[in-house]
Amino acid sequence: MDSDLTTTIELNPSKVSFGKLNTAKKLTGSFYIKNNGTKDFNLLNIKADCHCIDTDFTRTTIGPNDSLKIRYIVDLKNKKGFISNTIVAIGNCQYGNQTFLIEGTIIN
Repeated sequence: MDSDLTTTIELNPSKVSFGKLNTAKKLTGSFYIKNNGTKDFNLLNIKADCHCIDTDFTRTTIGPNDSLKIRYIVDLKNKKGFISNTIVAIGNCQYGNQTFLIEGTIIN
């Protein structure tokens, strides 16, 4: 990707740990993509590594020094043991795609 078209972003937070749960349920939360660069960040896609994760966001362009809230729902039904899933923000980021991590343990 042409470096003249790229920008830098950060995810805040970049990780969430739900700890230990006695029963599997749906978890909801959010994180922000902040554009720290001088060019617009064009969010091409948000991809999760599991069909158990749904995401919602309102736009695909984030201007310099602006942020976008990404909401997520993780359906942990029928899951057991240690869980580790990711959500990846794909776009014109100078340092590659950025990853949000969700982890914890279902102890039931």
